[in-house]
Amino acid sequence: MPELVERAELLASEMLTNAIVHAGGEADLRLKWSAETLRMTVWDSSMAPPGIRPLTAGGESGRGLHLLRLLADRWSHYPLTGERWGPASKVVWCEISRTPPAAWA
Repeated sequence: MPELVERAELLASEMLTNAIVHAGGEADLRLKWSAETLRMTVWDSSMAPPGIRPLTAGGESGRGLHLLRLLADRWSHYPLTGERWGPASKVVWCEISRTPPAAWA
C-alpha cells in the first residue's frame, strides 16, 4: 500500500503529537486495515475534545487538525467516560483510503 504511506505517517504523527502535547500523559496508536480503508486510532489520557485553532502565518503549531480535515477521508473523536475503560480519556481517529483527497494531489 505505498500510496497510503506518506499520508498515514503524516496523520499518525499529527494525532500522536497532539495527544502527547495537549493531553500530557500516555498515548496509544492503533491501526486497522479493513475494506480497503486504513483506520488510525489514537487514545490519550485527557477527556478534553480536540479543538481546531486558527492558523497564523508565523505559527509553529496548530496545523494538526487542519491536516486531518484536509487529508483524511473521515475523522472524529469520542470521550471514554472511565466507567468501563479505566480513567476518563478520549479517542481521536481518522480513516484514509487508497484514493487520496484532492488536497493531497
